[in-house]
Amino acid sequence: MTTSEHRTSRVLTDRFDRDVLMHMLLWAPHGALFDEDVFPAFGMSVRQFRRRFVQLVELYERANLDHADRRLVEGARHYLRYCEPTKRKAEL
Repeated sequence: MTTSEHRTSRVLTDRFDRDVLMHMLLWAPHGALFDEDVFPAFGMSVRQFRRRFVQLVELYERANLDHADRRLVEGARHYLRYCEPTKRKAEL
């Protein structure tokens, strides 16, 4: 499979992946995420959840997506680029 075929063959269809992206974008800007909130919904710690969020952005940022999913991934990429580094500095 060539790179261009790989990029056009992916679509964000997994509800779980979409929920991870939406949850991070809805709740993380308002303060710290807590294991007791994330684990029941997603079955992972906050550290694992953040790692999965980054993986999803990297996986889907160049994919051929419908309009709604493209906006979701772009919002997630924007959050990673501009908000997450600021949050990490504040936590140190």
